[in-house]
Amino acid sequence: AEWAELKNVPGFDINFDMQRLPVAKINAVLKQYFGITLANIKNPNFGAGFVYLKSTDCYYSMHTDAECLDNVRVIVAEEQHDGTIRMTYTADDGAYIYVAVIKPVDGGYQILSNQKNVK
Repeated sequence: AEWAELKNVPGFDINFDMQRLPVAKINAVLKQYFGITLANIKNPNFGAGFVYLKSTDCYYSMHTDAECLDNVRVIVAEEQHDGTIRMTYTADDGAYIYVAVIKPVDGGYQILSNQKNVK
């Protein structure tokens, strides 16, 4: 039934790899790593490539292996006065510089921001 419903969604291509993401699991990960839930996100479809089915309360993501960062190189990581860590890094071919701000939480980290800038 899910496949039949997904096939009717404009722009959804069943030829890509797909992930089925239950809302409860998404909220758990968002809470752990970002301190938020889907209710805090203005566009919970996250842009192209995600489809939500109310009938299953799941998001479906189309993707390829080409969408991941590769060759990540940390340039500098600095602890800030408020206890957060500001990390500047490059990835892939080095054409972009990223700046992430993370904070230590319960033995792990939450990502507060991550911005991409052209060199």
